[in-house]
Amino acid sequence: MSYSQGPFYSNVNDSGGGGGGFISPYGSQDSPRDGSKKSSQYSLRALTILSMHNAQQAHGEANFTVDGIEIGQVTVVAQVVEDVDPQSTNILFRIDDGTARIDARHWLEQHESASDFSHITEGSYIRVMGSLKQINNKRHLSAPHVRLASPKEFLFHKAEVMLVWAQTTLPVPGQPANISHVVTAGGDTSAYTSGGLAQQAENPNYAHLPALERRILECIQSAPARDEGVPVDLIAKRLDSNATLEANELTQALDRLMDEGHIYSTIDDSHFMIA
Repeated sequence: MSYSQGPFYSNVNDSGGGGGGFISPYGSQDSPRDGSKKSSQYSLRALTILSMHNAQQAHGEANFTVDGIEIGQVTVVAQVVEDVDPQSTNILFRIDDGTARIDARHWLEQHESASDFSHITEGSYIRVMGSLKQINNKRHLSAPHVRLASPKEFLFHKAEVMLVWAQTTLPVPGQPANISHVVTAGGDTSAYTSGGLAQQAENPNYAHLPALERRILECIQSAPARDEGVPVDLIAKRLDSNATLEANELTQALDRLMDEGHIYSTIDDSHFMIA
């Protein structure tokens, strides 16, 4: 989804003299005053603050995931709920969007000063764009871009979050979701939603495979198309809504499918596509 268009994305007093609208790519702001470190490898995802707190992370160096999809840059519209805390090198905004609160820290670039943000006060609506970080088990936003927003933009963002969720989790039009009861590796049954799994389960090419491996292939086939492949945590989520599947069972099944040439890994060892 393009964030450079829409009624609320341009000419809204962009702090720091950036010219107003959405700017891409974003600075990573992994360190203060590092204006040269830019990245365009991530898309921008509209989220609520609660979704940021609930995002999953496999390990300390892994990207966060929401609904089984990796997130890089995120954007949120929220209200400043405490006095803005300006420092010599950064400014801290504590924000609330009605779902939760989070700290957003903007590191000042060489051409910026704290006075550039004096128009943002407690009660202001702001749009924050940046990346989700976690330090000492506390999450915050590293926010290269902070600007004033309006109450209307706040409502627009809520609608956009729902639209993005629907686009990333619901079946493709023309492939209605079906509830299929599938036997797990342990013999139990679980219901999960997918597009056309019942038909794919009858694929004769998979008839000789164990039940778990067939289900993995069906999950990969039915997942929304992504250039980077299907992440393993999405496969696990769709396979096992009751969390009874052991991680090593899934890993071993994926290894066997790769060895037999049914699937292959893509950008890393945790993303897969049908061969």
